[in-house]
Order: sequence, then structure tokens, then C-alpha cells
Amino acid sequence: MPCSYTILPESRFVYTRGWGVVTDAMILEQARALKNDPRFQPSFAQLYDLREATIAFTAVGVHQVALVSPFGVGARRAFVSGSSDAIFGMVRMYEVLREPVPDDVIVFRDVHAALRWLGDRAPSGWQDVPVLPADWLSETE
Repeated sequence: MPCSYTILPESRFVYTRGWGVVTDAMILEQARALKNDPRFQPSFAQLYDLREATIAFTAVGVHQVALVSPFGVGARRAFVSGSSDAIFGMVRMYEVLREPVPDDVIVFRDVHAALRWLGDRAPSGWQDVPVLPADWLSETE
């Protein structure tokens, strides 16, 4: 499945990645898996990397994911769309749908800008991460 995540509990950080064709069912399954992961806490920071994804999800799917998102108070979340206008627009829709929920969500085109915005919430050394960390774990593959 082209959606997965790595949780770094000691850093209170989640690295999520989507690649290939990503559907409504995939983004919903990934959100639910994260919510049920015992290592996860709703206040964790997140970098969601969609630079290698092609979207096949819909406005309805984005709305459903906004409703079931496991993130809450104190969470700071950066989504990276890369050059895709379609992904950027869908994530902006998600960002609006999450308001006024207390997690802070912003979409970026550039991973380095996203990491700068996450600041001290991103584990040290992640400023130079090109795609994914060496300890990549998948809960959905």
C-alpha cells in the first residue's frame, strides 16, 4: 500500500509518506492505523510527505479523514505536496476542514520549508532528509 508512517516516540514525531496512487480508502486506513498504534500520542508533530504521490482521493475522502484524524491539542503538522497543484489544493481543503480543531496544519511545497516550520518539533538532523528516514517502518504494508 502506498501510505505508511514511522513513529519516533522519543522525539514525539510522526513521519508519514504517500507514494504512487493514493486513494480515499488508503488515507482513511492510514489515519485509523495511526490512531490505534500504542506508540502514538495525539500531540505528536507530523511531517506528511506527498511529493511522490498521485492523488485518487476525493473531497469526500478528505472530509472523512478530517473527521477521524487522530491528532489533537498541541500537534503541529506539515504536509508537503511538492509541485502538485492537485495535492496542494486537497491538503488546503483538509487544513480548512480541520479548523477550529486545535492541531496546527499547514501545507508546503518544499520539505525544507516544512521542516523549518516544524522547528524544534522535528528530530535533529531532519533538515537534510530527502525522502524518508533510515529506520522506515510500515504499519500498513
